[in-house]
Amino acid sequence: MSTTSKVTLGLAMAATTAIITYVHLSQRWDLEKIKAGVDRDIERQSYRKMVKSQRTNDEAMEEPKTTTTTTSNPRPAR
Repeated sequence: MSTTSKVTLGLAMAATTAIITYVHLSQRWDLEKIKAGVDRDIERQSYRKMVKSQRTNDEAMEEPKTTTTTTSNPRPAR
């Protein structure tokens, strides 16, 4: 085997190894980004739920509860 063919084979193997390594790392990074997005969504939902609960509690504390009483019908009975 000539020197040129050995160099070409070595470069082709190095390039192939580099491409395969990059693809695997890229897939791992993408998966980590997806998982981080899911975690952020869960945190955002729990924060919104907490804020909504606090608003409901604050509104309930601010508004005095009034009871309505029914009075007799002012119309005369027929």
